[in-house]
Amino acid sequence: MELGAGTPEIVKLIACEAMALTFSGVIIGIAGAVWAARVLAGQLYGVKSNDVVTFAGVAALLLVTAMLAAYSGTAFHGRRSDVRATGGVAESY
Repeated sequence: MELGAGTPEIVKLIACEAMALTFSGVIIGIAGAVWAARVLAGQLYGVKSNDVVTFAGVAALLLVTAMLAAYSGTAFHGRRSDVRATGGVAESY
């Protein structure tokens, strides 16, 4: 975080970092879910092992939840820290 950054810049920085981690987690999670579905295909009844709607719905729900958490929690919490007043060390609330 740079010294003198305004609230919008801080919120954008924290939210973008959180979403980048979320996107990478979703990609890894979908790959693992496809692999696990193929392994467990014999135990599924009434559902295809590679149901695209289910995978897309769960990924979308995860992304929306992570976006809300990043903006409402971490990002707005980080904007309140005054780096100039603490000598370069951000306060934890």
